Amino acid sequence: MLVTAGLFVPLQLAHPWWTIIFLLLMSLTFSLLGFIIGIWADGFEKLQMIPLLIITPLGFLGGSFYSIDILPPFWRAVALFNPVVYLINGFR
Repeated sequence: MLVTAGLFVPLQLAHPWWTIIFLLLMSLTFSLLGFIIGIWADGFEKLQMIPLLIITPLGFLGGSFYSIDILPPFWRAVALFNPVVYLINGFR
């Protein structure tokens, strides 16, 4: 994605090593979460329950399509309880 984006806009990473480390840690976290869900689930329906009801809403409400800095103070405080906010802001 970075290579494709670099074709259309000027692209520079302020901290490339931190970006790579953060990407690896986030990949490891979601991989282990999927592994744990796979061990816990005893059927396909149960396997899809956690991503559908928990991971996807946290991703959408975590500031992936907007910056939480534009939220009113109360909703910004509520959004900071979402752990996905910190994953998304790490890449910003």
